[in-house]
Amino acid sequence: AGKMEDWSDWNPMDVDFHNKDLNRYDNVHSKTIENANNHVPLPPEMKEKNYPYMVIANERTNLQVRMINNFFTNKLVAYIEPKSRSYMVYFHSVGCLEKARELIDKYPFLFTVRKLPPVGFDDNKVSKDNDKHLVPRTEPLPDEPITSPTKINLQGRIQPVSDGDESHPEFIVPPLLTNMDYAKGSLLERNDPNRRFLNAKDEYALERHGAYELKDEKQLKDGILLFSAGRTTAVPKYIPKDAIKSISTPPEGSNLARCVACQNWTNIVCKRCQTRICNAECMESVADEHKKICATGKPFINDKYVRKFPQPRMPASGEMVRITAFQQTNVAYVILADRHMHMAYLRVVDKVRSMGAKASKLQDAPKFGQFVILQKGTHILRAMVLNPEDLQKIYVVCLDYGSVEVAPLENLLECNETLAGLPCYPIAVQLRGIAKHYMSPNIRALIYELVRDFVFRIKYSIRHFNHRKGIHVVTLIEGLRHRSVNRLFKSLLTPVEPSLAHIGYKENELPHLFLPTGKNIEVVIMDNSFLEVGLLYCTIKDFAYEICRFQQDIQHYGNKIAKQETYSAPKDELCIAKYHGKWCRGVSMELVGDGFPSIFFLDYGNIVPTSIRDIRAYPREFAFPVMTTELKLIDFPEKVTEEQLKNLKEYFALGRFLTCDEIIKHPKLQNFSGRFKILETIFNSN
Repeated sequence: AGKMEDWSDWNPMDVDFHNKDLNRYDNVHSKTIENANNHVPLPPEMKEKNYPYMVIANERTNLQVRMINNFFTNKLVAYIEPKSRSYMVYFHSVGCLEKARELIDKYPFLFTVRKLPPVGFDDNKVSKDNDKHLVPRTEPLPDEPITSPTKINLQGRIQPVSDGDESHPEFIVPPLLTNMDYAKGSLLERNDPNRRFLNAKDEYALERHGAYELKDEKQLKDGILLFSAGRTTAVPKYIPKDAIKSISTPPEGSNLARCVACQNWTNIVCKRCQTRICNAECMESVADEHKKICATGKPFINDKYVRKFPQPRMPASGEMVRITAFQQTNVAYVILADRHMHMAYLRVVDKVRSMGAKASKLQDAPKFGQFVILQKGTHILRAMVLNPEDLQKIYVVCLDYGSVEVAPLENLLECNETLAGLPCYPIAVQLRGIAKHYMSPNIRALIYELVRDFVFRIKYSIRHFNHRKGIHVVTLIEGLRHRSVNRLFKSLLTPVEPSLAHIGYKENELPHLFLPTGKNIEVVIMDNSFLEVGLLYCTIKDFAYEICRFQQDIQHYGNKIAKQETYSAPKDELCIAKYHGKWCRGVSMELVGDGFPSIFFLDYGNIVPTSIRDIRAYPREFAFPVMTTELKLIDFPEKVTEEQLKNLKEYFALGRFLTCDEIIKHPKLQNFSGRFKILETIFNSN
């Protein structure tokens, strides 16, 4: 065999690397890439044709024509015209422009798409005095893409469309109290002379329906944080069996005895007479009586003295306060954080807890303004009745917190005169610059975080007093980091219109609250447009009121905040769409190219082709739960006559409150079916 040739130094890439013919890169138009970056005038054919275009802002120092051209490819781009502050990207067709938009949505952080200024203004020439004023240009910009109205294409749609054109049902949330309830000589006028609870509202109804987590076991080592009606309560995880006994009997060997002033356990004694007094405040309250007995050397026994509590007052501007509860998104209840007032507040709460546990249950229905004891689990709270019309849902306000609670008659106890006469320290204040908004999940989480242990500095002026509600308008500043609570609330409550490059939201990202299952369930008809195939969209009364509550936020966003004149949400993404002049939440179900996407209004149930001029992007702040459920009618025939359909729509009218005989949930299909006995009468009578 011959000697093998040595190939160890051979480099297979060396030949191609030094070959000039292989290293010459040309584009499809036989122009070198170096020439593609040159600023050349707009070709004459581009001026004659109305090409669709996109404006990309020149916000990056390394952004070049080559980068844009390589990103979109020559198959889409017809020509790129560089400007001083932007790039005009012209496309071969509208389809190429839509494909480019999909690429931008997929990689939103690469480029920033700008909206063109009006024709006749140049964004290259900016006034030195004011950067916002544009200087007129001699040559007009290319015409904007034509978006003239087109006819609705119903034949090319796969998704069914609602056959009716009725307005969405509206519900008026009844107030808990009115001025008529404060009639002269009434119990409510006597117990609430300043009408501080006239504007009280139930903003936490969804908590009672299991929409949110109501406890947190992670933040405390040996306790649980309970969240309820805008207030936070810490309870121990384990309560010993002799806990009640230990309150009345001191532990063995502890050397504890009752304070002669406040009756709390203490081991502090007077050195001369051995009288138990726990602190300087208690010593001051019994100073005169103790001085007479102390000189004799005998222990002081206080049988007749009743300790006086300091009078509640509005904190002065600049003082430190604590938040006891948030009644609304812009109304909170605060107490002074200084030691004297805070200890008095804790003594009142403790006295209500100890004496209220021994109270007897109410036998008769309570009256408006009546003081009661609310027993909520292991909590004993002092409350005043606001609305006792429904004995299973009696609205009360907790006097020592300011929160509005709902309880049945069996959870209310008698309140004696001693507990009713104790002072109420929480004072209602309104956050300055914060309008009333719906209690969304993100603001609810912030509220329960602030109510815990934070201390705030309160700032206000007398001229900002709200005379209509009778409360001060204040600014709260967090004491440790000096952050404005008002500014934080405003940033969370004010919706922001997403940019076009932002990835949209899906319906499954929102929480869902379905109909309860069982028999004799009261439902509200939200939509009956698909009744011909046996489908209804329903909810319960409390959920219907909640839907009406957050409509105000949606109207404000659609009319005042959203600025995009046209918007077409991608399929299956959330949007804000207009129906009969009002903005509603919707889901884009189908795009057929006629400018009227099929929008499913998920809070009601109808599907309507809606113009892109009446659609806006969905803001992330609207995390409201979906509370309308699709209900399939049981024993519904495959075909119905016109007379039967007319009778069905009269019975299942929009906004009507009906009792469903039975609601069944199918675990595998995850849908709901409803049984109405009236269907037998409707179908058998025809």
